[in-house]
Amino acid sequence: MDRQGHLSKGQRGPYSMVYRQETANLESASSRPLLCDDTEIYGSHVDVDPFETHARTRSRSLSSPSELGDVDDGDVLTAGGLGLKALQDKTREETSSDIEELLLPKHVSLSTNVEVRIPVSTLTQPRSLFDGAEPPAPQTTEAKAVAVLLDSLKSREPIEGEGFLEFEIDDFSIYIDAPQYPNELRPLQHLNKADRFFFDGILSVADSRLYLKRVPFRELPVGNYGDEHHSVGDQIWIRSILNERLNKEIYYKLGSPSVEYARYYHPFLWIADLAKHVIDYCEHLRTTDRRAVFDVAKVREEDIISTHTVDWFGTPPTSANLFCESRGVSRQSEEFEVGDAVLAQTQSTSLDLENFMLEAFFIEGTKKYVRLRRLLRRRLVDPSTPKAPLNELVYSERLIEIEAKSIARRCLVRVFRTDERIPAPYDRNGTGDAFFITHQELATGDGKTRFVPVDPGALSLLRQGFNPNCTAKSERLRGLDLFCGGGNFGRGLEDGGAIQMRWANDIWGEAIHTYMANTTPGTCTPFLGSVDDLLRQALLGSKKTPRPGEVDFISGGSPCPGFSLLTHDKTTDKQRKNQSLVASFASYVDLYRPQYGLLENVVQMVQSKHNRDECVFSQLVSAIVGLGYQTQILFLDAWSFGASQSRSRVFLMFAAPGLRVPKAPIPTHSRPDVPLRKLGLMSNGQSFSQREHLPTPFKFVSAMEATGDLPDIQDSKADYCVGFPDHRLTMGYTPTLRKQVQHIPTQPWGMSFSKAYYGGSMDESTRQLYPMQGKARVSKISRGWGRIEPNSVFPTITTTCCPTDARVGQINHWYQPRPITILEARRAQGFLDSEVLVGSALNQYRIVGNSVARQVALALGLAIREAWFGTMLDEKPVPQNAADNDYVITKSIEAGLGAPSGPILLDSSSDEQSAGVSEPLPRETPLTTPAISDMSERTGPDARGKRTSTFYVEVVAKRHRPTIVNLGGYSVSS
Repeated sequence: MDRQGHLSKGQRGPYSMVYRQETANLESASSRPLLCDDTEIYGSHVDVDPFETHARTRSRSLSSPSELGDVDDGDVLTAGGLGLKALQDKTREETSSDIEELLLPKHVSLSTNVEVRIPVSTLTQPRSLFDGAEPPAPQTTEAKAVAVLLDSLKSREPIEGEGFLEFEIDDFSIYIDAPQYPNELRPLQHLNKADRFFFDGILSVADSRLYLKRVPFRELPVGNYGDEHHSVGDQIWIRSILNERLNKEIYYKLGSPSVEYARYYHPFLWIADLAKHVIDYCEHLRTTDRRAVFDVAKVREEDIISTHTVDWFGTPPTSANLFCESRGVSRQSEEFEVGDAVLAQTQSTSLDLENFMLEAFFIEGTKKYVRLRRLLRRRLVDPSTPKAPLNELVYSERLIEIEAKSIARRCLVRVFRTDERIPAPYDRNGTGDAFFITHQELATGDGKTRFVPVDPGALSLLRQGFNPNCTAKSERLRGLDLFCGGGNFGRGLEDGGAIQMRWANDIWGEAIHTYMANTTPGTCTPFLGSVDDLLRQALLGSKKTPRPGEVDFISGGSPCPGFSLLTHDKTTDKQRKNQSLVASFASYVDLYRPQYGLLENVVQMVQSKHNRDECVFSQLVSAIVGLGYQTQILFLDAWSFGASQSRSRVFLMFAAPGLRVPKAPIPTHSRPDVPLRKLGLMSNGQSFSQREHLPTPFKFVSAMEATGDLPDIQDSKADYCVGFPDHRLTMGYTPTLRKQVQHIPTQPWGMSFSKAYYGGSMDESTRQLYPMQGKARVSKISRGWGRIEPNSVFPTITTTCCPTDARVGQINHWYQPRPITILEARRAQGFLDSEVLVGSALNQYRIVGNSVARQVALALGLAIREAWFGTMLDEKPVPQNAADNDYVITKSIEAGLGAPSGPILLDSSSDEQSAGVSEPLPRETPLTTPAISDMSERTGPDARGKRTSTFYVEVVAKRHRPTIVNLGGYSVSS
């Protein structure tokens, strides 16, 4: 809504009838919707303007379609039955008093702009099925209608040849009749999922008009393919089963849909146009410049002899015709320099951090002070950019002086041109304390300010954050992403700028294909299969797997069902296997000995009091420490880094001996109203980690803020939203479930069945829509049929959308009558809108639910970058401090691989020494040497299955204290 209270094009959506009523000013500062029976009033505050509100009429069950048709532009009923048209005839004072009494609490008065938006239609069945519905034209059977129209057509012009005939069909509705979805409207893109559809509509030729009802069909010819037209236009026909059976080339050309079917039909036209563009593009390549490409993209029907079902990567028991196999830490105070971008707390009573650039230090008495230049948030000071990114700053001339102890920490600030694309991490709304500047504030002669593109000379003092476009690939850690899923974890780590995933593994096909669909071609090698199979091939020296010495970083989010609270029985063979995969992760660390590593899982993986002897996490930490690594345990919440989700996870981060240990990411977003919590329990009685209440530069991102730009799709039965293809449901939304969700109140926020029924706001007649007593879903503590609290964060996104579940059922939209969509779940998990999900809608949601929140992954990636390069600023990397390292780890020199490019750790007692270091990069990867197990040839039955195996052995020699030298060539060690 703009400042005048008018809806933008994207906001108006399926609402057509709008009524505005002038009333008194709204004095309350509340912006929560106020429910009135079928109407919701929304308010939003603008600095000096009065409050603006608009009303959204929710879907009502209609006994007859005429009930909707009888409502005109000024005849909207309020809760007390008083029409707004009648209210308009009253005086201004009487109107304000009446509406306030009917709609609003006692402490709230009305705004100057009230809008009642009425949806064009919310019907899910065709009008013809309602009692009292009258056909818009004489009704007859299809056979009689075709005969009459043919006679009418022959009387006007003779019919020659055997070409096809077409009749116009208007005011049509298309629906399916299935046991769970009786006579329910369906978009035409679902035709391939059903044996037949039905249509109602007016069939016509010239002035002859006849109404048909429940005509079955299964053919949908679409025209304009291969033509120069940019759209399929009106070239869409239906061929009924009757004409198909009689072998008649008679088609019904689709014209205008009925009112209730329009919201299903218009998205289909967009999909049809997209299909035309794709097919025309492929055909164009085949016929341009005499080139023949995509030779097997299309097979002619006459070339097909038979078809077979194929189970890709299947096993012999498959039913398909064919199958294809397939720490110790020393605390240090942070030092600041002039030109640093910092976050400071200007008010001791506030937990908000503001952005500044450090200008000078000075001392007065015993206190230290700093002079700071304000870097303003652009969306708060520039009226022309109310939707500027949260982390976009404006360079200003405003200076303040505060005590030095008020500075909280450094932040990343980088300057970009106005026409320059903002790269990660600066385009992620402040995650990782990353900000950017494109404009500066200038004072005009009349005492006002204006905002102009920034002058680079004015920021010459600023110590800018690193340039992500200038980090060479050779300087990045080569990553192996185990249990990679859809790649949200791996890509988030890559966004930090220090890691490039070179290998990825997952056992699920849709997940690994999603991973590769969002990866730069040629950079990552996928492995589809079990981590155990990949490990076995690596131990055997397969050329298809990375060799020891080639992997610098290992990450993994091992399957969580073996530890999750949502798993009822964790002792089954399947869950024991899931738990054992943590040991596989340790085996990879043992084999590849990476520089850094990171494992993620649910917090229940850490046993605090009970079953301490069976704590898998403690055993993993012991194994990693036993390999010589420095470890750090992190307890991170997704909301703390900008994700609009209450997802808490435990991370085990480790670094090779002698390397800098990554710092724990500091929260950038405030904590919602959730209790503080501790993680685990050590032998000394202290916890591994715990939540803290810290000052942050941003407020947590609410569910409404994360998805506020998405269109209102009502019950999502149209199954497609143009411009937002993933804004659709993942589950079958049956009439029973739809009625249940519709009867859950939208006010107060966060209502559920248990709150409505046991709280006394649901009557017994409505109670009959839900299961009977005795089931967990309808207990007092159940979250089933729960609505999300829009001013808080999303609940944890799981692998399935279960709106009736007693534990994870609070997954329904706060005012729309439906569960959340794939896109809303993606937003909660931090998936970028531009990224692709592969598979069915159900599998796409599962990929999202299995992922690590992108914002958390980015924060961890930035922490690893700072440890690897030694700085987050736009400056040369700082060499690793290896003074206390007791091992010499050099890079293997093999034929064709060339010399190492970075510094080398060398025994100080070696004959060759040098004091210079030309490349301040961290040390190289461990030395490995191939070895062959040459077993003696055997005879007899024991020799069966024996063969020579190739494996790799890591050679690590005990050394004296090393010295960092630069040989400029091959490494030498004694």
